[in-house]
Amino acid sequence: TLFRSGQTPLDVLPADLARVTLERLHTVMRTGRPVHEKEVRTVVPGQASQKRYWNVSYHPHLLPDGSVHGVYLTLIDITQATETQIALRESQQRFEAFMNAIPMVGFMKDADGRMVYINEQFADRFGRPVEKVLGKLDHEIWPAEIARPLRATDVAVMAGTTAVEVRELVPTPDGVLREWWAVKFPFRDSQGRVFLGGIALDLTERQQLEEALRRSELRYRQLWQRNLAGGFRAARDGRILDCNDSFARLFGFN
Repeated sequence: TLFRSGQTPLDVLPADLARVTLERLHTVMRTGRPVHEKEVRTVVPGQASQKRYWNVSYHPHLLPDGSVHGVYLTLIDITQATETQIALRESQQRFEAFMNAIPMVGFMKDADGRMVYINEQFADRFGRPVEKVLGKLDHEIWPAEIARPLRATDVAVMAGTTAVEVRELVPTPDGVLREWWAVKFPFRDSQGRVFLGGIALDLTERQQLEEALRRSELRYRQLWQRNLAGGFRAARDGRILDCNDSFARLFGFN
């Protein structure tokens, strides 16, 4: 028995819940209509760091003439279930924060190849809002010549048990067909369903920089070797590290 005769909610309930309860009791007495509240949070008396959660229902006790004689109060302790939901939400928020912080595109697909998750980097790089990508198959997002090899790789990865590194060609909104270094891996959810996870890094810009550096070094080497004046590079101790052909010929070397 929660209440004894003559007691009020203030006598038996935590103060914060008791105040709300009295307000709702008065509302139901006045209107004759039930009130339902979900996930009402209270603090455990003397333990401010501990909280409890309740589903609370107030039902009027009506007399034959329709007048309200009293109120039935039902309290259901849902603390464990609510804390589990809160922990899941916090875990999801941490996952989202992590995936959106990495400088790579991230994605997940179900066994049929439908997108079930993309991070912000994916949406930004491919110019596609999240809601326009989730639930879509590769061939609904990319041209057929791009989608076919993507799907073939995904199927092969999901048939295995380990992560696989691949290089794939996928265009960006600027029309550039870019090469991506991707790591794809299979995993299962709590129900045993197979999914594909992946992250990918755009190699195109790095390759362009490397090619520009290679061409720059080649031009420097050609100028160095074709210079009629002898030239060399030496260490601090005087040892010659490099020289051009003109320098070698000046001193009778090949």
